[in-house]
Amino acid sequence: MFYSKIQAAIATAILLASLPFSASAQDKIVKPIEKGIDMEIVFCVDTTGSMGGLIEGAKVKVWSIVNEIIKQKPTPSIKIGLIAYRDQGDSYVTQVFDLSDDLDATYKNLLTFSANGGGDTPEHVNKALDDAVTQIKWSEGPDALKVIYLVGDAPPHMDYNDGFDYHKTTENAVKKYIYINTIRCGNDETAGAAWQEIARLGEGKFFSIDATGGMIAITTPMDKELTELSSKLTSTLLAYGDAGEAKMKDMEKMDETMSAPASSSMVVAGAARAELMADKGFSGKDSEYDLLEAVKANSVKLEEVKPEDLPEEMRKMTLDEKKTYLTEKEKEREAVKTKIAELSKKRAEYIQDEMKKLNANDENAFDKVVVKNLQEMIQKKQTK
Repeated sequence: MFYSKIQAAIATAILLASLPFSASAQDKIVKPIEKGIDMEIVFCVDTTGSMGGLIEGAKVKVWSIVNEIIKQKPTPSIKIGLIAYRDQGDSYVTQVFDLSDDLDATYKNLLTFSANGGGDTPEHVNKALDDAVTQIKWSEGPDALKVIYLVGDAPPHMDYNDGFDYHKTTENAVKKYIYINTIRCGNDETAGAAWQEIARLGEGKFFSIDATGGMIAITTPMDKELTELSSKLTSTLLAYGDAGEAKMKDMEKMDETMSAPASSSMVVAGAARAELMADKGFSGKDSEYDLLEAVKANSVKLEEVKPEDLPEEMRKMTLDEKKTYLTEKEKEREAVKTKIAELSKKRAEYIQDEMKKLNANDENAFDKVVVKNLQEMIQKKQTK
């Protein structure tokens, strides 16, 4: 009797295995989400007086650069670091801002960059490049795509004898799986020769662009509304805990910066920021401070969050009321994102039309060079 039951069970299992999956069974098969590559990018920028055009252009275009990169599939994760450099005798030699996946924080640092000092060449490129390799907290090993962009118009000092030498630094970078690309601004031949050698030794590429960076910023009728929508998106953030409160304040300050622009170029930056927020979220770690994302990611249980850690308007709610409130906030957030996506599409079409009218070519502009190069590097990394 016992054995006959086993035989019957085996026969049933074989029969079921031979049958095709039902539609409902197939629907239950969850395909794993393909993870994009991790990217760590450091812009090492000469901030002496002659670099004003490029620096101001970069402040406008940094959002657009990231927008283009996250369109890659699967979507990569991005951290950006910054290094400003000048020379001995200037107000500073280098300023280092470590890698961060919070682009608002990176942008806040970029806004402090201004072109001053210099007036002579060379600059302390060797110190800047060494800081980029040794002072930035790069990930270990070869898994991430790690890239330095050395951007400047003057050659390195080779006469300081202070231990900083790009020959040693590039060798160290290669050992850490860091690529060094160089972008020479202008036409200084000595700088060009050094930049080409640094790129070769750093297993990267050399680019030469206009002294001003060559970037074209076109304002559109959609820019103001997009900037306003980014503030509306921030209002859907359900800050919880100390981290949430701090992040909310930072977001609101950046919204104020973007909504009260001192120039038309800031309006352009604000519109691109709105597009990025709708695509990528508030930062790379939304679930650490946004209750809505934390609950969706199952990193917290709503019923276990202490009242004092909740947004003030939720502290006296019942559990059911909290769940309803989160659902309403999610609908509100998605509606804002949808509107941003619609306006961003119209904005892109408007810019394309205006570029045609102007017969403008910005293919060799700083932002286009960086985007194209990164796209090529991503493709190469993914096919390895």
